[in-house]
Amino acid sequence: MFRLLALSFKANIEFEIEGFPSGESLVSHYEQGKPPFHILILDVEMSGINGIAVARRIRELQHLDEQIIF
Repeated sequence: MFRLLALSFKANIEFEIEGFPSGESLVSHYEQGKPPFHILILDVEMSGINGIAVARRIRELQHLDEQIIF
């Protein structure tokens, strides 16, 4: 996250970071039809469902434009 903040200052790019306590809560965000994100940074090993399963479920909801980074 610190590298993203450094990039923001160097390139004069504004962005917001939103954290989720679990993969399930991120999937729930999408299932509720809330605004999507441009980039998702997921950990492969997470409590509950892992990052790969989260990405799969988000893609199944037809959210295909998000860039997903593991």
